[in-house]
Amino acid sequence: MVGLDSSEGSVRASRMAARLAVDLGAQVVAVHATLSSSGGRPGREQLSCWCRPLTEAGVLERTVVQDDTAVRLLHRVAEIENAYLIVVGSSERSELGEFLTGSVVADLAHHGNRPLVIVPTPDSEIVMG
Repeated sequence: MVGLDSSEGSVRASRMAARLAVDLGAQVVAVHATLSSSGGRPGREQLSCWCRPLTEAGVLERTVVQDDTAVRLLHRVAEIENAYLIVVGSSERSELGEFLTGSVVADLAHHGNRPLVIVPTPDSEIVMG
């Protein structure tokens, strides 16, 4: 399963999910959460663009677009689909921004019960520990 939005991190997550699915012989459910206040649902063309790496690799099973928060929707769809793992792009926000508004990645890492693949931004510092 891969979480998608309009961010560059999401593009990288879609590419990584496609590679992993091909390697594992799996199919991918692409998930996008939207709230009415965030501008509504993406158009068919926009969603198609976000899913292009999955479609080109032949691993896109289906897309789920629902009016919910990203965290709740990703947790719910992972349970319903019995997802093997979740792939998301890392946030491009500052640490202060994440502290103030919360982080989907942090919530999935701390409260999820599935393996989580976090695809870093090109300028992310990788910290091991």
